[in-house]
Amino acid sequence: MSLTMVLSLVAVIVVISCGFIVVYTLVSGKLPAQRPYNWTFIFFSALLLHLLAFFSGFYATLPTSISDLIFIPMWCLLTGLGAFMSYKELSNNRLIAIGTSAITMILFLFTFLVIVVAACDPM
Repeated sequence: MSLTMVLSLVAVIVVISCGFIVVYTLVSGKLPAQRPYNWTFIFFSALLLHLLAFFSGFYATLPTSISDLIFIPMWCLLTGLGAFMSYKELSNNRLIAIGTSAITMILFLFTFLVIVVAACDPM
């Protein structure tokens, strides 16, 4: 298993565990929480759809030029949307804002890693 795949798997595990922690905290009623904004739900569903497409091998079935055209811009778009939503959600629900900002940082690091690895020239 390559380093990129291991890092991707770790990122997905962190995202899923953050989601479970947020849901458990909201359901248990320990914190008074308001309902998150609809854009936060859109961000999480787009992120989940993109991760499912990545780990199911959807991008490997596409031609290289098309998958390169879709993959990195989608990660960058999700990173920007996550940063915006964590800023907006900070005034509404701090717990969701912390989870969203953590996921956004993971997305940013993964995007940066993919761009750096793709720029390396093979010998």
